[in-house]
Amino acid sequence: MSELIALVAHARDGEHFTVKDTRPIHGSYAGEGRPFILFSESIDAGTADAIAALTGWYPAQGIGFAAMCNGDEDHRILAELALWLAGRLSGYVDMGGEPDLPAGLPGNAHALPYDTASGWEAHATLLDPTALAAWMRCQAFRMVK
Repeated sequence: MSELIALVAHARDGEHFTVKDTRPIHGSYAGEGRPFILFSESIDAGTADAIAALTGWYPAQGIGFAAMCNGDEDHRILAELALWLAGRLSGYVDMGGEPDLPAGLPGNAHALPYDTASGWEAHATLLDPTALAAWMRCQAFRMVK
């Protein structure tokens, strides 16, 4: 994670950082600083087992980014950060919800069921780097925030 932040960040204060240029990670953004947060979280064994059953990949830890703004560029930067990290770790990106993905998207997309606090079932969408890159090329592209 430190390598990624060093490549794109203009400034960093703990988990807070400002992105000015994603071209060093093969992104497309170069402009004014955009605020983001980096965080990590443990994944309980049941969730990790469910992810492994769906994807064949067992996550050791959750690593996340949060955009502190909601412009088109923030969605693009967020995806570029996630794409670079997932590619480096041979991992998946948890979209945090259910984006309206087009049929026939290349790569692997999986729906991970989970129970909400109100007791109904929802799904988190997991995308491999190929699927995320394809989603980023779609006109309807947005990250779930």
